[in-house]
Amino acid sequence: MTPSFGLVVRFTLRDAAATAAFDAHEQQPHVRHFLAEREKYVSKVEVAFLELVDGKL
Repeated sequence: MTPSFGLVVRFTLRDAAATAAFDAHEQQPHVRHFLAEREKYVSKVEVAFLELVDGKL
C-alpha cells in the first residue's frame, strides 16, 4: 500500500432542496457501486456534515 496523499476538504452551503437531491444521488446504483468499490483503495473515509450557525460570514 502506498502512503496517504493528504487531506481533501470541501465546503458547500446547501439548502434543503439541494440536500435532498444529494441524498437521492447517493442512493443511485452507480454511486452505491462507486462507494463500495472505493473500499478496495481507501483505508479510511471520514465525512463531517457541518451546520451553519448565526454570525458574520
